[in-house]
Amino acid sequence: MKTQKSKSDVDYVYITLRLDPPRNAALTTAARKSARSKRREAELRLSLHLDKYELIHTEDLLSFSK
Repeated sequence: MKTQKSKSDVDYVYITLRLDPPRNAALTTAARKSARSKRREAELRLSLHLDKYELIHTEDLLSFSK
């Protein structure tokens, strides 16, 4: 007997990302303050960012990598 996937398994994609220590600490602090898991906090922040910004320009990436 096959089990059906739940709606959440069908609608979502899982990704893995790498954070430097300062951003990991900031995410941990934000998650703790909001009483959310780090995964949920990261999901919400990424969603809000993608909703707000359609494109990140190359010049912005150059200053980010410094």
